[in-house]
Amino acid sequence: MELEVADSRHNSQSHRHVVSERTRRQVAEKKCILVIEDDALSQKLFRDLLEFQGYDVEHTDNSLQVFRILRNSTIHLIIMDIKLPMVSGLELAHRIKEDEYLKNIPIVAVTAFAMKGDRERIIGAGCDAYISKPIDMKIFLQTVGRFLDGIARDEAGSG
Repeated sequence: MELEVADSRHNSQSHRHVVSERTRRQVAEKKCILVIEDDALSQKLFRDLLEFQGYDVEHTDNSLQVFRILRNSTIHLIIMDIKLPMVSGLELAHRIKEDEYLKNIPIVAVTAFAMKGDRERIIGAGCDAYISKPIDMKIFLQTVGRFLDGIARDEAGSG
């Protein structure tokens, strides 16, 4: 896809090509986050926050669909509620971390479980970070950025 640039100083084909390459690179570098959440309000909040930050977002409220999505999409980060119908977030985290193909995808648990010992139990199940609900938007976005910025640096060869 060629991106036309209206700039009288740069009318050459090579300039359009450079802009086109940069645009393709930006699209290729866009990170995709899978949100596993059964609460409609939380789904909307997470999607709106993440899309506003420029991330692609996939979503499921069905814990039985998670592995199909993970195997058929390029997911860079998982945001997951712990209390899910059918299969708990703890069980999903454990299964994901046991899977050779999926184990390196970071999992951020976002949950209302905030009792003593919950954080340790959630991290012990395989989650890489824990955020309690109601979320602090700044902490939420910093946590997401911490994982995805690390991926961007690793892919660039400087991490």
